[in-house]
Amino acid sequence: MFVYSLDLVLVRTIRWEKDGWGLAHNGTHLFASDGTSTIYVVDKDFQLQSKIAVKENGRPVIYLNELEYYKGLLLANIYYQPNVVMINITSGEVVAKYNAAALAIEEVEKHRLQGDEVLNGIAYDEKTNRLLLTGKNWGQIYEIPTSPFDLK
Repeated sequence: MFVYSLDLVLVRTIRWEKDGWGLAHNGTHLFASDGTSTIYVVDKDFQLQSKIAVKENGRPVIYLNELEYYKGLLLANIYYQPNVVMINITSGEVVAKYNAAALAIEEVEKHRLQGDEVLNGIAYDEKTNRLLLTGKNWGQIYEIPTSPFDLK
């Protein structure tokens, strides 16, 4: 893994033995996914601090991909599924799910996509409380309401 400065100068190289699928941060730790049901909590040097075993109804959730930190929780898309899950980072339990199938169908039909053009991008803008989704080779970025994920 390569670490660059903001002006794109290589600062250092870090060795990470896992596949790099997704990465998010909460200001203190980094959260890394590798396509399994495990989220790795690491420091800035990628030294393992802990692991989160992600489960939904007691069953492991595999193919965790893109990650985004959201209000003390993690959002993750499930590779090759049109779902974004919200994960409690303490327990690893999926506490909410957003089905983005309609967005995926729209993209496939509009842009005649085939194959790997799946949901694969999550961004949260804390200042505007906007949640954005996109995918591989999608022609648009979709703003979705955060209300499906708001915990009461």
